Amino acid sequence: MCKTRAVGVNLADLVQDAAARRPDSAAVVEAGRTTTWAQVERLVRAVSGGLVVRGLVPGDRVAMVLGNNLEFVTTYFGVLRAGLIAVPINTAYTSVEISDLLESSGAKLVITDRHSTGTVRDAASPDTAVVEVGSDSWRRMTVGSAPPPTYDTDPESTAVLIYTSGTSGKPRGAMLSHRALLANLDQMSSLHDPAPMVTDDVALIVLPLFHIYALNAALGLVTKHAATAVLSNRFDPKTALDLVRDHRVTNIAGAPPMYVAWSGVPDVAERMRGVRMLNSGAAPLSPTIFSQFATSGLTIWEGYGMTEASPVIASNAVSGHAKPGFVGLPIPGVEVKLVDDRGHDEPRVAREAVHCAESPPKRRSRPANAAMASSRCASVKSGQVASVTQSSA
Repeated sequence: MCKTRAVGVNLADLVQDAAARRPDSAAVVEAGRTTTWAQVERLVRAVSGGLVVRGLVPGDRVAMVLGNNLEFVTTYFGVLRAGLIAVPINTAYTSVEISDLLESSGAKLVITDRHSTGTVRDAASPDTAVVEVGSDSWRRMTVGSAPPPTYDTDPESTAVLIYTSGTSGKPRGAMLSHRALLANLDQMSSLHDPAPMVTDDVALIVLPLFHIYALNAALGLVTKHAATAVLSNRFDPKTALDLVRDHRVTNIAGAPPMYVAWSGVPDVAERMRGVRMLNSGAAPLSPTIFSQFATSGLTIWEGYGMTEASPVIASNAVSGHAKPGFVGLPIPGVEVKLVDDRGHDEPRVAREAVHCAESPPKRRSRPANAAMASSRCASVKSGQVASVTQSSA
């Protein structure tokens, strides 16, 4: 049976809490600038107040076509603080693809940066406003803006509408509630050996923030623990290692292609010696790459998740034992079972993995092809092939 327990209310409350606990500590480092938690909180308030002044009301959708930068962080939490729904969109999408998602999501405003402004303006309808960060319209919206009104956030209300191709190949919206996102952070934070994130961590986030892995399992955890995020827009193995050295990175949100690239760097083990958590997700990690790093004294902690689950479902960090070719045990509050094509339980190899979590998806008619994640216990088929062995159970 799934077990639930109280979590926070609005995800953006984490920023306020971080600013109260560590106001002068570095929150975001990127492009040569360092912003403290107190400064991030002020910027979040400015964005949220500006959005309210524009006439947006709780429940309205705000699309974000932004790279890994400070403005993504402050816009994301500012949207949530104002009671609105954030819609992160892949910055590599074409104007046609973005147009489809804007129509599907019903976004009333798009916030973008100079790298994507042209594409976004081509994609947006005449009824959809576009604001470029750093522009005059951005400054008018955020400088001297009124604070957002005080209201009670429904923890079951949608915080994020995020699109994922999943197993179908067609972008599908997952509607994630404040409580679902907070519950996943709470579940991950209950692990201690090793702890996925601690206050003193400096986390490298080079994976795109428009993806749920980086958005909640990385940025969300950083914010919950008032740690530090080092953001980068693109991955280059040597440049990333320079960031690890220059900023004394201790925690990396990684994916298999990153470790494959790093495996070709001769002194990677020495350059990563100060990193305590090497995480891998989003795709299976080759046991060969795992073993290569392990031989050098570096442990890669692999996990598994789904966008609809906000996202983490299982991790090797649960048992504290990293093993090549395995994603570990379900995190606290999540149950996983394997079924065959006929729905029979517990085969050794299954066509479907079914999980029951605090944040299962539910069907919803608007937008089209959307799933909604709340805190109610239910089960969902992942559509993924999985196997279990005695040593991993």
